[in-house]
Amino acid sequence: DYADYAINADHTVTLTFKNVTGMHDISGTFYYNQATVVTNEPGKIKIDVPNTTGSNTVEVIVKPTGGTSIAKTGKVDKANNPNQIFWDVTINTNGNKLTNAKVSDAFPEGNTYSSVIVYPLTIDTKGNVTGKGTPLVAGTDYIVDASGTVTLIGKYAETYQAFQLSYTTTIEDDQKLADGGSVISKNTATLTNAGKDLPASAEVTATYGKLLAKYYDEEDEGGQQVFNWHIDYNAGEKTLPVGTNFVDTLDGDQVFYGTPVVTDTAGEALNQSLYDISYDTTKKVMTVTFPKGLNQQIKVAYKSQVTVPLNDDGS
Repeated sequence: DYADYAINADHTVTLTFKNVTGMHDISGTFYYNQATVVTNEPGKIKIDVPNTTGSNTVEVIVKPTGGTSIAKTGKVDKANNPNQIFWDVTINTNGNKLTNAKVSDAFPEGNTYSSVIVYPLTIDTKGNVTGKGTPLVAGTDYIVDASGTVTLIGKYAETYQAFQLSYTTTIEDDQKLADGGSVISKNTATLTNAGKDLPASAEVTATYGKLLAKYYDEEDEGGQQVFNWHIDYNAGEKTLPVGTNFVDTLDGDQVFYGTPVVTDTAGEALNQSLYDISYDTTKKVMTVTFPKGLNQQIKVAYKSQVTVPLNDDGS
């Protein structure tokens, strides 16, 4: 009855008195309560606001002070001759509102989309990831198309939740260099939300061995002008088709000598049903054939013999 008041944005309170002309012995008290919301997990939370009739429950949005809209990392399934790349796309660790959000991934040439798993993340007030929850359910919480584009639906159609999308792509054989070496794959993912496209990229390096390499080892201990050789084949671990073969041709007065030994990378003898070794009539041309194809690295160790006397200089 005696004053109007206003609580201002600059944290001041203005009291404007009224109906006090000619009055005396009027006194009163002004109460102003402020509460601090204490939470370790940003997002939508409910708080109880006490009032004169009890309390009133309201929802507030707590946003982290850091985080990003989208980030991306990648790694190969093994250090040498990888077959797959694992890409992790992390979105919304900055606590924005997502509405019908979509994540699309432009996988690099030579990479085929295989699968995706979507995890909810817990983050702290600085936007750091602190945990990963049970995977979302495809068809209920999100939909994914043949190219790996994920659209959030259901209870996540509108959310402040952070997510990790774990993609797997398969590296095609034509990306595995026949002469060996490294292949760099760059991948860009895009978060589409509220009419904006937000990209993030990552690069992965895949290293492969040579398809075919031949080495001279040493002169055989038994003498008789016999020499030791070996061939490393399919060191890039490609999946080679049925009937794949390679041919070794000797120069000069050499012929193949003895029985070749074929082993895997562990040094174990390869099952003889997996390969066939044949020679031409002069025994100067050796053909190694894989009737069932080949998907591993193998070593063929063999000998050659010079059929005429060698000069003192070895020629």
